[in-house]
Formats: sequence, C-alpha cells, structure tokens
Amino acid sequence: YRDLDRFTPEYLIDEIFKHSSLNQIEIRNLTLEPLIDKVDTSSTNNVYKKWYFITPFGQKGKIRTNGIHFCPECLKFKKPYINKYWRFSFYIGCPIHKNILLSKCQKCNHVFSPEKLNYLQPNIYICSRCGFDLRKSSTNKVKKKY
Repeated sequence: YRDLDRFTPEYLIDEIFKHSSLNQIEIRNLTLEPLIDKVDTSSTNNVYKKWYFITPFGQKGKIRTNGIHFCPECLKFKKPYINKYWRFSFYIGCPIHKNILLSKCQKCNHVFSPEKLNYLQPNIYICSRCGFDLRKSSTNKVKKKY
C-alpha cells in the first residue's frame, strides 16, 4: 500500500532503474515529490502541511477521500492510466475529457483503490470491492466560469 507516485525512496528508484529504460532523474520526476515546492510556494517547512494541500487524503470536511481520483473516459484508453495531476487536491476535472473526476465506485461506493490490484484482477478499471467496471461510471462535465 505504499504510495509510490507521491514519494519513492532512493533504493526503490535504483531497483526500478535496473528494469527500466528511464534514468533515476526521470523516474523521480514521475512522482509528485518534485512538484511540491512548485505547487505550494508558502514559506512553511512543515512537509505534512504541504502534502495535505497537494494530495487529498484522510478527511476534508465531511468527505472522506483516499487521494486517488479517475476519469471514466481515460480508463477506456487501450492502456488506462492514472494521471499525475489527478492526485492534486485542487484538481477536479480531466483536462482531456473535461469530466469531473470521480473517487468512488458508483455501484458500491467504495473508494477507488488501484493499489489493490492483484494477479487475479490486474485491471485498474475494475472496482477492487465489487468488480464493477469503472469505465461505465457516469460523470458530469466541468462547468466553465469566465
């Protein structure tokens, strides 16, 4: 359950490097860590406050989140993926499809948990609790404000 896209320790970057065509810097840039100071320019040195601003985890008001959102249309791609920018707490829409991002299965209301993939169910677009195909989820378009 390690959040590898948030921060990856050096020893894991070295292991990934051994099996990848990317160098260590490119691998590190796939995580959110290099973006933290670009997104949160406040003078605080409290890393926990910065991460709370960047990634939605725990509870925000009365809404419980797990920090991973998805666009049902992007999950329909030949190679579905989780966009790095969807991890930001202030990002609410897909830049490609202009859909409001979802964080839960519409069938069982379980949080989106692609980190729970296993060899029996290796597809990120299948709900880890009930097996619902998340690509069939309905969502609304982001409303433009001028």
